[in-house]
Amino acid sequence: AGSTEYDGRRGARTKIPPALPASVSTSISKALFRLLREDDELEELMKTSMFPGCRRSLRLENESMPERKFRIHVAIQICSLVRGYQDCLFFVSASQPVFNRDRFLRQAPALFEDKRPTALIDINYTDRMAKILSPRSKRFLSVLVNTQHFHQLLERLSEEETSYFHEVMDTIEPEEDPTTGSKDYFSTSFGTAQCEAA
Repeated sequence: AGSTEYDGRRGARTKIPPALPASVSTSISKALFRLLREDDELEELMKTSMFPGCRRSLRLENESMPERKFRIHVAIQICSLVRGYQDCLFFVSASQPVFNRDRFLRQAPALFEDKRPTALIDINYTDRMAKILSPRSKRFLSVLVNTQHFHQLLERLSEEETSYFHEVMDTIEPEEDPTTGSKDYFSTSFGTAQCEAA
């Protein structure tokens, strides 16, 4: 659950949700600034266009390419948080999923972040590529997998309304190794700083 803080203006305690994992938060922030910069550039272009008196009506237009890129980027980042959920999902019946929360909170790829470089230069390549458990990610995912929305998503996985979720997950899920039958979740960069180009 989120931490409870005292709010001096209201005098009452309010719940503060846990922060997004750092890599996801940073990636979305950068994408937002990229969107705002591109939107400003488009606005300037519209001002100097052939119709200088015309202003862009945001409510009457289809989404711009920068807006679309941002929307897709956020969807990828949010979906990357639940990578590996399939390995923790079991069906008692066709319509009754059972989610192994504890297993997910031990092995979900979003729990781990790249090891921070130390002051000394790491000579060993495997040490530089090591992943460590992120307490911030664990707090966030613990709350996420206990929400009603997450459980509704699990119940509706076979419905048409979740097709975009499946499409995004298919693009970020690693391929299964035919010899071992397992997936290398750490070979993909979604949900990490390397995902900036998405």
